[in-house]
Amino acid sequence: MNHDIIPLLGKMGLTEYEAKTLSTLFTLGEAEAPDVSRIAEVPKTRVYDVLEKLADQELVIRVFSRPKKYRALAPQEAFEKLVQRKNEELKTLHEEARSVGERMAAAATSPSDAEEKIMKVKSKTDFYKILAQEIEHAKSEVIGMTHIDSHHHVLHDALRKAGERNVHVKFAGTHHMGFKEAHSQLGKHIELRDKESGMHAYVIDGTKTILALSDFTKSKPEYHFAIFPENKEMAQTFIAQFAKNWN
Repeated sequence: MNHDIIPLLGKMGLTEYEAKTLSTLFTLGEAEAPDVSRIAEVPKTRVYDVLEKLADQELVIRVFSRPKKYRALAPQEAFEKLVQRKNEELKTLHEEARSVGERMAAAATSPSDAEEKIMKVKSKTDFYKILAQEIEHAKSEVIGMTHIDSHHHVLHDALRKAGERNVHVKFAGTHHMGFKEAHSQLGKHIELRDKESGMHAYVIDGTKTILALSDFTKSKPEYHFAIFPENKEMAQTFIAQFAKNWN
């Protein structure tokens, strides 16, 4: 029995007894159940069930001789089968998690709906994560006088989903070259204009304003911004300024 590969087989989804049994058969090539039990240190009362489960997983071949024997697949072939199965499980888990997350997001309200607030974060990435959450709640339109830098990748998923909901996105400002290259792949619903405004503000659905209070073009130990969820007068002021920059 090769003890070194037992932890690896465990990571691939086998139980301890299954890993010991398969490892032993890799070494023996072909063997009867009692021999496997003795070398693998798997109880005789369990070894037959373990061998049959490995055979059902197509990792072991039943040899119908007298007495009955079991033969392992070549190690590389067995590893490939186990990795493929693990990948399929992870893919299914990812799809389930994504589906549940989307349902929860659709049912949830925006975290900042309750009141106007000034917020502080330690990094630009955290600001973009919050902005992405707000974009995910947009119903019709997002406009921004922006300075989108190298952290733009944090927004990609939210912007892509906005297109799936037919939300129109317009950003006027200075944009990182990587964002310019990526935006066409995110969807035709996103329009960019290179127009320097000296501001960093977003208006969502004509009512909610997200306004950067710190200079996001500079590296700082912390950044401040404000969210005004239902201040239509402020939103209209920024919308008017945006229209001037856009045209």
